[in-house]
Amino acid sequence: MSGVLIAISLLLFLTTAYLWAYNLQLGGEVTSLKALAASLNTKNQELNDKLRSFNSLLNDCMNLNDKLLKNNTNLQKEVMLCQYQTADLRKKLELMRKWLKDNITLLKEKVSNLSVENFLLQKQLTNYKVWLAGNKSLFDAKVHELKKALNEYRRESTVEKLFTEPLTVNSSLLNTILNASIKEGGLLAPVVLNEVPPSEAFETTFIWVLLNMYYQPDPYIFVSDGEGGYKINNLWKLPNETVLNEGGDCEDLSLLTYSILKAYGSNAWLLVATSPQGGHAVVIGELSGGWYLLDTAGDWINGYGLYFRIKAVNPDNRIIEYLLQPLDLNPQDKENMVKDGIATPVWYDYLFGSVVNLTEISPEGNLTNLLWRWNYYWGFRFTHYTLLDIGMRKDFSSLSELIGYLEWNT
Repeated sequence: MSGVLIAISLLLFLTTAYLWAYNLQLGGEVTSLKALAASLNTKNQELNDKLRSFNSLLNDCMNLNDKLLKNNTNLQKEVMLCQYQTADLRKKLELMRKWLKDNITLLKEKVSNLSVENFLLQKQLTNYKVWLAGNKSLFDAKVHELKKALNEYRRESTVEKLFTEPLTVNSSLLNTILNASIKEGGLLAPVVLNEVPPSEAFETTFIWVLLNMYYQPDPYIFVSDGEGGYKINNLWKLPNETVLNEGGDCEDLSLLTYSILKAYGSNAWLLVATSPQGGHAVVIGELSGGWYLLDTAGDWINGYGLYFRIKAVNPDNRIIEYLLQPLDLNPQDKENMVKDGIATPVWYDYLFGSVVNLTEISPEGNLTNLLWRWNYYWGFRFTHYTLLDIGMRKDFSSLSELIGYLEWNT
């Protein structure tokens, strides 16, 4: 009996040992399975990440495909347009060829006629050259006589100096040119300043001169320069000459402006400013304690300039704006440009460097400020000033002397 119990106990012990060993084996396999599960989860996460990247790449490819389809559609439209334009050009070229073919005879006839006319003109030119060559001695003699008579006249007359060097003649002769100018200005004032109040006379005259004249430098004229001959001389034109020529240089335009204002009754002077580099003429005006400086040749009145604004479109369809000074244009061209809407007169502020919207040019209450701003416009180059009016000529070696005289005597 005890042997049976021992056998049973031994069997139970072996069974327990087997189960314990088996349990240990199962525990190891469970751990391995857990590690495998973790590894599978990691790989699954990596696969999900790759799947998302693939989906994003797929979306990009689809968007790119849409753009390519759209670009292809646009390209096809452009190709069709080019094909249409090419066909149209070919049609026009064919029409032009047909026209040339139909008119080739007429064109040949015209070329033939021109050749005949050219031959006749060449023949006439040859005849004129022969005639001129045969009469050269006669013309040379006539020219010599005229030059001799002109030199004799100039030696006996002071008129040349009166109009070429007016600042060097005596007061009586200077008054002659100023009185003659104002007399001619009396014919212009009713036209320029018709029903214009005194407060607008300076601005109106300035605008009229700029719109109806253009800048003309002094011409080459025959003058007595010690040896005789031609050179540029400072010729002062009377107002009627300036109007007839539709322009002049600074002294011509200023004398015209001065004559109109004086004939109208305005308080005005001619001012000639000089330096070693040359001179410049302007008009100074006074009205009820306020001052105007009219520099017509310099397009400057109290710090403002009158310009023509022209707008154009460049090949890139961008609007470009140009500003042109009126004195650079022929008067007839200016009238047509404004009438046709090509150009618009505008005021330009020289101090701020921009176009401004002005209804009128106001007088300057501070004469010092006005004259210094004008000198700044010309780079402070003037060293001597001469003030001219009927019965008056004053010379000043500085700007402060000129300012003192004007403020004390007005």
